Amino acid sequence: MQWRPRLLITIVLANTLPLTLFIILMTQTHQALWISIVGTLLLATILSWALYYNFSRPIQNISDEIEDMVDGNFQRTIKFEKMPQPFRLIGDSLKVISNKLQEFTSRTQAETEVISAEANRLRMILNSINDGVLAL
Repeated sequence: MQWRPRLLITIVLANTLPLTLFIILMTQTHQALWISIVGTLLLATILSWALYYNFSRPIQNISDEIEDMVDGNFQRTIKFEKMPQPFRLIGDSLKVISNKLQEFTSRTQAETEVISAEANRLRMILNSINDGVLAL
C-alpha cells in the first residue's frame, strides 16, 4: 500500500470536524457569555451613575441647604427645577421654610432691639431714682 498524505488528512479532518465544530460553537457561546457579562456590568455602571446623579446629589444639596439654614444663612438658593419632581416639591417647601425663618429671625431681632432699648431706659430711670433724681 502506498502512502497517501491526502487520504490521511481527509481521515483526520473527517474525524476532527465534529470536535472542531463543537469547539467553535463553545467559543461562540463563551463569547456571547462574556459579551453578556460585560454588557451587564456596563449597564449596571451607567444605571448606578444615573441613580447617584438623580438621587444622591439632590439629597446632598438639600442637606447642605438645611445646614446653611441652621447656621443662619437664609439666602442660599438651589435650582430645584433641574431635579426630579419629588425633590422639586421638597425644594419648594425648603424655600418657604427659609423665607418664614428669615422673617421670624428679622422680627425677633427687631423686637430684641426694642426690648433692649426699653430695658436700658428703665435701668437709667432706676439708677436716677437711686440717686434721688427723677429724669424722664
